[in-house]
Amino acid sequence: MKKVFIIAAVAISSTFLTAGLVYAASHDITGELGGVSGDMFNLDGAMAVDSLIVGAQNVGGVTFFNGTIINNTTNGSADNPVTFGDNVRIDGRVYRGSAAGTADTMPFIVNDNMQVAGSLEVGSFASEGVVDTANLADGAVSQAAEDFETNSVIFDAEYPDYDVLLTKTITTGDSTLLVLFSGEFQGTNTGEIVTWVTLDGGDSNILMGSMRGMDIHTAHASSTISSNNIVAVEAGTHTIQVRAAISDSVGTMGDMSNGTLDVIELKK
Repeated sequence: MKKVFIIAAVAISSTFLTAGLVYAASHDITGELGGVSGDMFNLDGAMAVDSLIVGAQNVGGVTFFNGTIINNTTNGSADNPVTFGDNVRIDGRVYRGSAAGTADTMPFIVNDNMQVAGSLEVGSFASEGVVDTANLADGAVSQAAEDFETNSVIFDAEYPDYDVLLTKTITTGDSTLLVLFSGEFQGTNTGEIVTWVTLDGGDSNILMGSMRGMDIHTAHASSTISSNNIVAVEAGTHTIQVRAAISDSVGTMGDMSNGTLDVIELKK
């Protein structure tokens, strides 16, 4: 009796084991449906699967989603998002709405912090606080150019003629220039020294016009003349000059020493 019981137990165990192995095995669905490799099967309805494998290592596979991908599960009352558990490669453009472009009122929204490993090119910044001096590289906000002369520069032109004392050329975009000038002047005789700064070397003195004139009452008396101004410029190459002349005293000469001309482009 005991021997019969053991035989029966082994037979039952073998049956369950065999059934389990058959359940876990792979099935040739194409063959079972009467098809051959390469056939396409149409399903007029929905199919629910626990997992879906498309392609294999070194074997490509294409999945066509002619519609919308949705995760209709929830966590409590919150919708669960569609999750990509790996790096994602997009070979096209990413946009929101039925059509690409900025004409609609449906912007593509990133609801998190974002890091860009490469360069970032945008059409425009529509938000405040996007650009801050703390996250810009050195030299990204402005550029500067300087001309200086520590030795004496003699000038004797009579106004409205002039002598050029300092010159600086700078190439900018549509921008704003901050121009700073300072120099120590003296005359060999009594008379008036007139100094001014021009933009692009024009005679109209469109940058600053006449700066403070210095009236020399005593020969070889010296005084420092300085000025600064902010001016809007169009894109292009600009030449800024410091000019000086003698006024109301024929034959008077003057000289400038320790002259400095600084030109700074203030970029937006």
